[in-house]
Amino acid sequence: MGRILLIDGDPGERLILRSRLTESGHEMLVAESGAKGLAEARAGSAELVLLSTDLGGGVDGAEVCRRLKATPGLNRMPVVVYSHTPASNKVTERMYDAGCDVFVSRAQLPHLDRIIEVHLRVKMQGDGLSDQNRVLERENRRLEEE
Repeated sequence: MGRILLIDGDPGERLILRSRLTESGHEMLVAESGAKGLAEARAGSAELVLLSTDLGGGVDGAEVCRRLKATPGLNRMPVVVYSHTPASNKVTERMYDAGCDVFVSRAQLPHLDRIIEVHLRVKMQGDGLSDQNRVLERENRRLEEE
């Protein structure tokens, strides 16, 4: 299905989500901190980032999201943020302000597989359109040169 970068500070939650998503057919990359997650994302092999709001110390989830969306080449990668605990409106607002594509609340976690599937499909369609656009731009340049 897709390569997902999971960034979560809780080892138990990482294990559960990694197992669940691997069983759904996804290839999983895992990072236990925001800094390691950013480094893994910059390596360039993930198609979607699954980011916990509960990263603990260091670079928090909002900052990870902000940096991903500010990095050329990564800014179009979907960032799905989730919380294992009830999240306040302030937390949700911070994550959307940082650029996340969707915030999954604790109550919505059972639907996480479907949410990821939809965002991977949208990304694939966007990538296809970008590829078509590049082909058309090359063709236009060729025609202008003739």
